[in-house]
Amino acid sequence: MSQDPYKILGVSRVATDAEIKAEYRKLAKKYHPDLKPDDADNAQKFKEISAAYDNIKDAEARRKYQSDDTVNNFHKNYQNRQRQGGFNSDFAFNNLGGWDNIFKQSQFYGDDDVPSGPYRRDVTYGVEIEFEEAVLGTQKHITREDGQKVKVTIPAGTQAGTKLRLRGQGKHGGDSYVEIFVKENKHFRLEGRNVVADLPITIDEAILGGKVKVETLTGTVELMVPAFSSSGNRLRLKGRGVAATEKELAGDLMLILQIVLPEIGDSELKRAIEDWRRKSGGYTPKHR
Repeated sequence: MSQDPYKILGVSRVATDAEIKAEYRKLAKKYHPDLKPDDADNAQKFKEISAAYDNIKDAEARRKYQSDDTVNNFHKNYQNRQRQGGFNSDFAFNNLGGWDNIFKQSQFYGDDDVPSGPYRRDVTYGVEIEFEEAVLGTQKHITREDGQKVKVTIPAGTQAGTKLRLRGQGKHGGDSYVEIFVKENKHFRLEGRNVVADLPITIDEAILGGKVKVETLTGTVELMVPAFSSSGNRLRLKGRGVAATEKELAGDLMLILQIVLPEIGDSELKRAIEDWRRKSGGYTPKHR
């Protein structure tokens, strides 16, 4: 590799897998081609980041990278010494572990240091999607390092950090892995296959009950709030969560009731509550 992957990702050579992954995700999100589709420099930077992460993402990848780098250095030194009129075999034995090892490693490379033959290389890409797309499923396109676009099907219920495997879409017959980044949603969150959201209600809706309009990921619906509902009670809308698949049923939308008082003091409401307390003696919530 012509550039140092540690420098590209801005990590030290003793960085942990988690530290390397964190830096990669930050950079991949910043330079993703979808953010600047017409910026060639940005696209090239994203390719470099992806290739760098692919080389040092874990101990096995780093071992292969260091081995590949050693072989590349062997070829460069070999060519340099040929031009100088000789070859020092001590270099090969000291750095590559003997001629048998040299042959086993260098058989995958040509004189121009480009992998050939059976050598495979996996590649990792990053794709950011909306929360709704993660819940309901979607399709996206990634641009491979060779410029070709590949359609990626993202299943319903895909969690952030999920890696989807595309067989044979990497380098020289290797695989491509697409890591999913999910944008946060200020209203909804995911619990398994259920979507969860808070539902604000007024004090009169909590006491008297009534119909309220509820925003879901697939449109607005009306929901009946039972009389004497407390904050924290959960109401369920069947089938309004993660979309169904061939193997799993659709999840539900779980609404957590939150009683919201008027923002400005309501003197009439206050007098009514005072009168109610005086006549009834009030009450004590359970577990208090």
